[in-house]
Amino acid sequence: MKRLISIVMFGALALPAGCQEKDTPGTTAGERIERAADRAGEKLEEAGEATGRQVDKLGENVEEAVNGARPAMRDARAEAQAKLRASLDEMGRNIDAAEAKLDEAGDDVAAGTREALAKMKAEAKVAREKLDALGEAADDRWDEARREIADTIGDMQRGWNAMKKEFD
Repeated sequence: MKRLISIVMFGALALPAGCQEKDTPGTTAGERIERAADRAGEKLEEAGEATGRQVDKLGENVEEAVNGARPAMRDARAEAQAKLRASLDEMGRNIDAAEAKLDEAGDDVAAGTREALAKMKAEAKVAREKLDALGEAADDRWDEARREIADTIGDMQRGWNAMKKEFD
């Protein structure tokens, strides 16, 4: 008999613990609102935790993609730097050859041509220094620095093309 009473008591105590509270005739509107707010808060907290897990996973995916792209980015940078360096080297050879011709020509060559070559030589030096620093440039600065160097080389090439007919 004691055993039967224990089972009934346990059941009476355990049953409400697993069930959602029901409104009773004495339940006030405030109590119902409070319970609804508690349930909504729990659902929001669960949704926030799920969203946090998704954001963490997305961050891991982005980091993995960036790490996977880094070698290709380094290769592309190295190739771009090699092309810029080749252009600068060619421009340097052109300037050296023009200076040698100027030395042979003596004073017959216009002073403006000598000044233009000196300016191009100075621009080439600045471009080469920028190119040397380009390898250390941060990702957000790299493209801008590369464009600046390419623009400088382009300006030098146009100046050279305009001037080279004096040397031919």
